[in-house]
Amino acid sequence: MSKNKGHQNGTHFRERLEQHADQLESAAHAARVMALAEDELDCMVVVVDLLRAVQHSKAARHAHASGERPPEAPAPISKLLTRFTASLREKVEAVSVLLTESERSRLVAIGPEVMRRLERRDDEACALVAVLMPHSAQAIAWCLGMTLPMIETRFAS
Repeated sequence: MSKNKGHQNGTHFRERLEQHADQLESAAHAARVMALAEDELDCMVVVVDLLRAVQHSKAARHAHASGERPPEAPAPISKLLTRFTASLREKVEAVSVLLTESERSRLVAIGPEVMRRLERRDDEACALVAVLMPHSAQAIAWCLGMTLPMIETRFAS
């Protein structure tokens, strides 16, 4: 066997391991979300919500790649994700009233790119949301105000 062929097999092997690790991480994330459901029935409905979200994400990526408008995200039907969505909406509204008109318009301008990256499960976009959401509306508004130029640079489309 040639040295080059051995390198190709090693690269292929590592790629397959990386893909497998990604699949395991995705399954672990889904299991963590499912574990938050209040009962077995809602857990099954959470699975439906997650599958619908995956389908939407794929359709949105395809639409973006084709230059088309992405489809509307499906509304969650599980109690868990319905409550989470409502809580998220309330948080966004509470933060919005604390921002200046300029800050709001600047965030609206980068919103579509942030959403595209969240749909692609972009690490940077997911980390931004994960870091901000546990905090109070006041803390989030302050942080956004202080870091808006950096956020705009990172998420300019």
